[in-house]
Amino acid sequence: MTDLKKLNFIHWHKAILFLPVILFCLLITKINASELKDDTLFKIKTKVFDSSLLNRKQNISIYLPDGYQQTTKQYPVVYVLDGEFLFSTTINTSRVRASRDLMPQSIIVGLTTSNSASRMPLAMPMRRIKDDENSVVFKNRKPALFLSFMTKELIPFIEANYRTAAHNTLIGMSPTVGVLLTDYFKEQPIFNAYIALAADPHNYTLEGKYIASEIIQHIKKRKNTHFYISRGEFDVKRRENLKTVFSYLRKEIKQHQVERFLMAEVIEGGEHYGMSLVGINNGFRHIYPETVWRPDYITIRNHENPAQELKRFYQQLSQQYGFTAYPVADGYWMGMSIAGTTRYLLRNKKSKQALEMLNWAMKLQPNNIELQYNLTSALEEDKQIKQAIISAKKLIKMSVLQKHKSKQYFEDYLSELIAIK
Repeated sequence: MTDLKKLNFIHWHKAILFLPVILFCLLITKINASELKDDTLFKIKTKVFDSSLLNRKQNISIYLPDGYQQTTKQYPVVYVLDGEFLFSTTINTSRVRASRDLMPQSIIVGLTTSNSASRMPLAMPMRRIKDDENSVVFKNRKPALFLSFMTKELIPFIEANYRTAAHNTLIGMSPTVGVLLTDYFKEQPIFNAYIALAADPHNYTLEGKYIASEIIQHIKKRKNTHFYISRGEFDVKRRENLKTVFSYLRKEIKQHQVERFLMAEVIEGGEHYGMSLVGINNGFRHIYPETVWRPDYITIRNHENPAQELKRFYQQLSQQYGFTAYPVADGYWMGMSIAGTTRYLLRNKKSKQALEMLNWAMKLQPNNIELQYNLTSALEEDKQIKQAIISAKKLIKMSVLQKHKSKQYFEDYLSELIAIK
């Protein structure tokens, strides 16, 4: 039995000494909790569609890219099925890639379901065995109905209320890939690009056609469409038919030289749904390859006429993708942008080249504070002090409207310019 006398008790008069510390900690906790604010990093808008086509309500979430309110740009749209699982991943991936000039900024629309079972109506009916009608899975599912809702109700709503470009991407995973395939196999598909995660290309259509073969045949007919399809390595290791179909797809892609438009990937170390983190990133990389999408700023800024070179690059890119592609104004800690390039030009006493590039960029993004500041600096460097003062006054107005933290700095800068004059 334990000898109570040997236990180390804190006497009551000593415990009192700790009471203020305990109360202080509780007070700090209370203060910190009361100071918490609502998230403003991702300005998500939500809506409940009372769909006449689906005969039910459909929840959607809409993400507008950084700076949407400060530009007149039109943005491509990414529609995300399995929104409750993939929406936030798609936002984060696109934000990082767009800020590094690896893809366009995009409006992202997430479509959520109430539970995992409610995803099943979006699956495409298919046969597991080519000539066996009894091997049909996802019987009586209606992905075409959901696609009809998207094309007749959802997409018109998005296009009517937001500045959208003529380029739509659709992302689905496992059963919801059925909506992607249903659209992709149409003669006139709605979407321009597809990211099919945890897909089943080894199965057959209800007509007995090999799905993998159908994907190949359709990509040969429409070479302006991008299709990315992937599966996790854990699935492929367990199932020989998956190993076979992805080997088949890679062989056909190479043979028909459609690597630019179709990519089939087994994600190393990928679990059935866990692979979606890598899959979404790689899907965007396929649709917007770095070698195509990102300009060579090192070469451009050393060109005799950098602005003309950059204009030419984006004109060609816009023509290739069918929508207006915009340069990154000022990426996340990146010199390879309009702001970074003009800073480089100003450091190297090339103010006129900087001014030409900034005047072009400001037409595309007239309310961008970083570009306006660089324009003011370029005008000062070019000894156009009167115009620099006008530009600085506009900069201050923009900072007030946008509640920019550098307002005082801009006011001090204006005072310096007036003193020079």
